[in-house]
Amino acid sequence: GFPGSGEFEILIGGRGSASIRIDAEQLDIDRFVPAGFSAFTSNDKLGIAGFASYLAPGQDARDVRIKVSAGELRFNGVRAFDVAFDVSSGARGLNLQVIEIGEVGGARLEASGVILDAGQGLDGSIGLSIEAGNPVGLLRLFGLLPAGPDPHWAMALGATSLDGEIKVRNAGGSPHASLSLRGKSGEFEVDGRATIDQTGGGNQMIATLDLSAPTSGGLIRLIGREPATADTAPARANMTITGDGGAGLQTEIHIQAFGSRLDYSGKLATDGWILSDGKVSVGSTDVSPMLAALAIPATTLGSRLTFDASVESRGGALAFSSLSASLGDTKISGDLLASRDGEVKGALAANRLDLAGILSASLLDWSSSAGGMEASLAQALPFGLSGKLDLKVGELVVDPSLVLVDAPVSLVSDISGIRFSMSGRDERQRDVKLSLLSGEGEAGRSLSGHIELPVDLSRQLMTIDLRPVITGMGRIVLDFEGEGR
Repeated sequence: GFPGSGEFEILIGGRGSASIRIDAEQLDIDRFVPAGFSAFTSNDKLGIAGFASYLAPGQDARDVRIKVSAGELRFNGVRAFDVAFDVSSGARGLNLQVIEIGEVGGARLEASGVILDAGQGLDGSIGLSIEAGNPVGLLRLFGLLPAGPDPHWAMALGATSLDGEIKVRNAGGSPHASLSLRGKSGEFEVDGRATIDQTGGGNQMIATLDLSAPTSGGLIRLIGREPATADTAPARANMTITGDGGAGLQTEIHIQAFGSRLDYSGKLATDGWILSDGKVSVGSTDVSPMLAALAIPATTLGSRLTFDASVESRGGALAFSSLSASLGDTKISGDLLASRDGEVKGALAANRLDLAGILSASLLDWSSSAGGMEASLAQALPFGLSGKLDLKVGELVVDPSLVLVDAPVSLVSDISGIRFSMSGRDERQRDVKLSLLSGEGEAGRSLSGHIELPVDLSRQLMTIDLRPVITGMGRIVLDFEGEGR
């Protein structure tokens, strides 16, 4: 139970009615429903939105009065203080006397309004105001965040001030509801709009969210990274979702930042809030500002980027299939599977790559400002990724005189460290093998490996007038290990 008092009354006859009053010092709903409630579910009668639908006024709606006052509310794993909720609803309309949350994780919410049926259908509005130093607690309280750790985008939101309005009117004999929300969160200007129309098949929703900022760095924070460079490139993100939620919401996402563009068209699965069954594309005429902000080392491959892939959800992971990408003149294709915990599995093919570039990207710490011999070995793959990538390279350049054909390359990152291996032969049938392991060492990082390289002896031993002393092919076979940073 809970310390406090309450009343519950229900009438079955006619349209029926229900009256609930709770006055508590502490109301712990998590004790009874530890799994919590999501805002939306595939069943539109469940979740917080489903509960709200029971309060929707209508000709046959039961009379409902709910009045809750709690010094502390525990719900969806969040503690909210000074909570008041007073609403009555029925055939004549809805009267929201107040929704007030005095404090939840540094956020405050107030809402009130009246929606009535005066014989011409429903008409009215509800106003709301949100002030938050950090809105994460409020988002989780209302079931707008998935279970588990707070997502990066939510943690990156800053001080928030939003004003909104919900309007309801009769349209063609059916209720039509609209929501507008404007204000600022962190460095983003926020403009959100949504409409919900009640049809014979359920509730049809159209929602649009626009975010804009004077710089692009804030978008990097939304994915859990701190921008490595300052920028002056404006950013804009737009999301439009439509549907009833039963089979996922049709979703369009467009992002412009650092002079680059990302587009997604597909579905947003309400069970887990993950993108699925769509297509994603990225394009840039100069990707270097974005790479610099992500602390990705400059590439010699070029600055023109294209990326296209089909996206689908597989057991909570995102599968990128029919992937086609290019960076400068380098072309990459294949399939990738990325899980929520950062594990990546993939089989890719590239037309031409430089071995030194692959080794640098795989083994060196991208966040290290030093270069050359002063660069540090990475403790893990960038962005906390793990897993395995298999890559087949049409032309793998060991040096200008040694280019391997159709060379297989494998990169594995797990608890033991980063393992790299490759092998292949060039058109003269000269074989090359290389395997490396970068792991935890007693004095920092340990590096061990095996290498086999062909040697043209005529180029190694020459007279002063550059005539070879010896001819033929030799081979270097070397096992090595060491420690350092």
